[in-house]
Amino acid sequence: MEDAKSVCLKLNDRHKDLALFGVYDGHAGSQCSTYLEKAVPAAVGKLAKPTKKHDLIDAMLAVDEEFLSNPHARTNGSTCVFTVVRPRRAHPHKSSKSSSVDSSGSNSSSSSSASGQREKPSSSTGQKLFEVTVSNIGDSRAVLLRADGRWKLLTRDHKPSNAEEKERIEKAEGKVDNSRVDGQLALSRAMGDWHYKQNGKLKPHEQKVVAIPEISRILAAEGDSLLLCCDGIFEKLTTAEVCSFVHEDMVASGNKEPALTLARLLDLSLDRGSKDNMTAVCITFKNGSDYGQVGNELIPGRYFEYSKDEKFKTAYLKFAKSHGFEGEALFSKIPKQMKQRVDISPREREF
Repeated sequence: MEDAKSVCLKLNDRHKDLALFGVYDGHAGSQCSTYLEKAVPAAVGKLAKPTKKHDLIDAMLAVDEEFLSNPHARTNGSTCVFTVVRPRRAHPHKSSKSSSVDSSGSNSSSSSSASGQREKPSSSTGQKLFEVTVSNIGDSRAVLLRADGRWKLLTRDHKPSNAEEKERIEKAEGKVDNSRVDGQLALSRAMGDWHYKQNGKLKPHEQKVVAIPEISRILAAEGDSLLLCCDGIFEKLTTAEVCSFVHEDMVASGNKEPALTLARLLDLSLDRGSKDNMTAVCITFKNGSDYGQVGNELIPGRYFEYSKDEKFKTAYLKFAKSHGFEGEALFSKIPKQMKQRVDISPREREF
């Protein structure tokens, strides 16, 4: 498992009203992604203004530089998508601009909501609002899912075949072969990946592969959700299919079981044939006073059907142990006959 994630409901004592969530999809090893799990919240937490575009860019470049200084790990790489969230302070007579990628995949920057209607964050609406800032490097995705099922893609995949990415790669004396940098790396932006950042004549933003995040902002309302997912989720599912599934499942469960909804999403992706690592984070914008009763919860996947596969068994148990579950605490949660969660109601308590 080369993925990692960050979940910080309070960024730090300096920024008590900010939360940070991130997903890091590692490749060539897990050292970069596990490094980012701690390094990203720490770096963002040091900023005076953790949602300011250029400060976030500088912070990620510094995080990348520090990782690249480790000769034993720097050939590892990772995507890096994270969001900083804060409650919106009331400004009764002001509208707000949002920048994102809409459902059609085109870039947009306007005073619009996902439907194209003007958003007017006002205390008179009685609706609690949240300022969402997304930073993205690579091909993991962030999607805002509205309470009514509409959705808005807040990131774009950084692929070598993209025109502006290809231009930079070729200027850095690289080539795009089979949609990969030098025929190898399927990302044009990534943390780590020292091999593609060695040209001493070029600045960090001019290298074949860069750690420059794209920043987007949008307002979320109470009842909305934000998905952060690595590309394994989308290997066999479109963004629209993911959003439709999550919305319908959340509605069916009364929006009370986001973890179970994600577990079912992973099962659906596996059922469709995805072979990649899969990590997802779902942030629900709601009164969270009923959360936090369980600090760390495990919803186990299928085990007994594949327990004779030593490689699978070792990876499964290692993953569970890394999250604090082993022995009876783990096996008591695994049903003897596992049924895929996509086939049952999310309200069933077997899982």
